[in-house]
Amino acid sequence: MLCQPSQQMRQRHVFPIFRILGAAIVLLALLSVGARSHAQEQSHFPTLPPHAALPSDAECAAAAASGPPYEPRPANYAANHRTPTARELAEFHRRPIKGSYAPIADFQRIDGQFTGTTDQILRWGACKWGIDEDVVRAEAVVESHWWQNDTGDLSRNRSQCPPGGGFPGAWNGSDCQQSYGIMQMKFMDFGGWPLSKDSTAFNVDFRLAYQRACMNGDVSYLGQQTPLDDNPRYPYGDINQMLWGCMGDWYSGNWFDHGAVGYISSVKAALADRTWRKPGF
Repeated sequence: MLCQPSQQMRQRHVFPIFRILGAAIVLLALLSVGARSHAQEQSHFPTLPPHAALPSDAECAAAAASGPPYEPRPANYAANHRTPTARELAEFHRRPIKGSYAPIADFQRIDGQFTGTTDQILRWGACKWGIDEDVVRAEAVVESHWWQNDTGDLSRNRSQCPPGGGFPGAWNGSDCQQSYGIMQMKFMDFGGWPLSKDSTAFNVDFRLAYQRACMNGDVSYLGQQTPLDDNPRYPYGDINQMLWGCMGDWYSGNWFDHGAVGYISSVKAALADRTWRKPGF
């Protein structure tokens, strides 16, 4: 015959169980809060070190598209929704740069396959190539003030001009502009024309792929240069020195020369000021 437990015995067994369950619930809640806090901390895309494993395109597209959209440049809409075709990408990948100073493989991941606001595109590129998103935003301020239709680098040599006409910056009989888009891709140096002019995502994708190639130590001619002051020789800097040295190279084509140092200062000033969030930007 089975004996029924007394009320006291039932309480001794039941209360510890509830205490254990309660503790487990509290622990799960704390872990949940911690996970949310960690996710919030990870929502800002940081600079990853040279040769770091990079996030997937799908991860970056999903992350960049999440959250409230910010668009100070609605005029970019058409370019923000222009993505390269398979044929255009195949042609670009045959000759992504005009020279042999970096491996073609460094540019094979470029596809420009993202649409969204101007800010989302900048964040997508920052995530994809492992460059701090605010540094990317600041450089876009210096290069174009976030206008995809911006042009620069006047030339009176027609051989340096993009082909065709009827677009801002085309050869007009006496001069042309060599650089196009939000990150100012230079026609004489890089492939991808006219995507550099017509597609914001392609323009950002290329610029940050070049930044990553440089940070990985793949821009061969930079190693032959002597930097100013106490800056390290290429490619022997730490993550911060490689980030900014390669940023300066985009402007001057050199490693911590006077032009590069001035450009770096301009980008750092825009970064500190957070110009893209100022009223009237």
